[in-house]
Amino acid sequence: MRVFATMFAFLFLFSCMQREEYLQHESGLQYYFIQENPDGSFAQPGDILTLDFVYRTELDSILFDSREIDSQYRMQLNEPSHLGGSIEDAWALMRIGDSLRCKINALDFYRETRKMDLPESIDPTEYLIFDVKLKGIQTYSDIAKERSEARHNTQEAEMILLDDYLTKTNTTVEPSSSGLYVVHTEEGVGVTPKMGDRVSIHYVAKRIDMSIFDSSYDRNQELVFTVGSGEMIAGLEEGVLQMKEGGRARFIIPSFLAYGEE
Repeated sequence: MRVFATMFAFLFLFSCMQREEYLQHESGLQYYFIQENPDGSFAQPGDILTLDFVYRTELDSILFDSREIDSQYRMQLNEPSHLGGSIEDAWALMRIGDSLRCKINALDFYRETRKMDLPESIDPTEYLIFDVKLKGIQTYSDIAKERSEARHNTQEAEMILLDDYLTKTNTTVEPSSSGLYVVHTEEGVGVTPKMGDRVSIHYVAKRIDMSIFDSSYDRNQELVFTVGSGEMIAGLEEGVLQMKEGGRARFIIPSFLAYGEE
């Protein structure tokens, strides 16, 4: 049994060594295919790639794993970011359905591709090991259309939530031309601010389900800003311009006057 186990271990090691025989592309990239799909299509410069993308040190310390972030992780295929074999060279070799492993100099990858300093823990002469699976290819116009449709669906859903909220809270005021609702709950007696004025406010910010996500009262600190400077979201600035000093109001701010798609 021990002899069999030893032979099995040896064969497994030999098999791994065989798979680690890298080819060298004319760009200088060292690579080999783990899985190939001869019927898949290649990406063109400017295309958006959907990838599983993992890279690690030669000692198997994982530095990044796209699967922990998003199953639809996307990168754009651009021109090679450096000579000697870049990650863009690897992506350009792949068809949809392919899986590839490659080696890239750590300093080149961090400095030229990621545009950041090499971590101190990594030797600049060291190579990083990349495992890439190409899951899909889309043109930039495909992505723009997809985002437009998603935004349209999101706006429809938002309007349904808004109508429900207005009904439940018996809100009857009309929105401004921008779409902002201002419900005055206590009229102020002071002056009305104008563009360029410096104002201070206390506020509680809630989502449409009434859950609080921010509050100046919790910090015991007023928010101070210049109206019209762009420091604050558009809906807040517009609403403040409709108040008087000492007043209280509820602003119902649609997403396009607040944080947009965020």
